[in-house]
Amino acid sequence: MMVPEAPVFSKELETLDVTEGMQATLECTVTGTPEPSITWYQDGVELETTEQKQLSYQEGTCTLFIPKCLLDDEADYMCEAKNEAGVTTTWAELFVEKPLMAEESELDHMPEVEVTQEEELMPARDKIHEETTQSIIGWQPLNIEDARMQMFILFIILIMAIIKIITWFLSLSCYYWCSVVCSNMQR
Repeated sequence: MMVPEAPVFSKELETLDVTEGMQATLECTVTGTPEPSITWYQDGVELETTEQKQLSYQEGTCTLFIPKCLLDDEADYMCEAKNEAGVTTTWAELFVEKPLMAEESELDHMPEVEVTQEEELMPARDKIHEETTQSIIGWQPLNIEDARMQMFILFIILIMAIIKIITWFLSLSCYYWCSVVCSNMQR
């Protein structure tokens, strides 16, 4: 006669991050006597085996396989093991992220330069270099708002320089003052 043992997860579910369209496998291992029945839940709702969510239980290994994750598959998943001796659960989160779009190449944003027969080769090369530099470093000709902002930044830098000079002057004068006072005290 077998003595009933409550189910115990020897390997619990682990949180998983996947990209939309990729597969995901949530897996845990359970023991118990008699063999426990397994129930899977997604956000508290019991799951049934479907083409989109394939549930299996073989030799103590509980598996939830999602062949192609959708954003709606992002949820809390719980595996419950139950037999006559007891019930236990393990849970994990599945995060599904949108795939990153391939960033457009910087070259796609480069200005086109058309060289005509009237232009000399050297000015065209200088024009290409200038426009390429503008695109790469982000330099653009100033407009009035940019000029005001630059004046403001220069003003702030000037104020900071003045404060630095005053601080330096005060520390220098304090040094000399302390030297005079200390030398008078020693006499």
